[in-house]
Amino acid sequence: MTQYTGSESKYLKADDLGGRNPTLEIAAVTLVEFDKDDGGKEVKPAISFVGKDKAMVLNATNTDKLCVKFGGDSDGWIGKKVLLGTEFYPKFGKSGLVLTPMDNDEPDDDIPF
Repeated sequence: MTQYTGSESKYLKADDLGGRNPTLEIAAVTLVEFDKDDGGKEVKPAISFVGKDKAMVLNATNTDKLCVKFGGDSDGWIGKKVLLGTEFYPKFGKSGLVLTPMDNDEPDDDIPF
């Protein structure tokens, strides 16, 4: 048991992927406010996905990837697909979420080989 047992987050974490790399469609983009350690506030974008309960809070790198691929207006991200994955960050000692913007005509994970 961890200190976070019973306090399920509404935001996606690397562990939630369970080693999978799903391709998901963006349903909405919102801004979320977080309390900072110094008592201030921080606002970050978050994307929610079609058919999923948890949203993904975007860091600067993932936001930049979406802006480069789909444009700087987040309204244009709705309906676009992203491939989710994880990457281990030694500096932080844990894995974080990464995304790869996809072309909408690329196949998804449901196609059998």
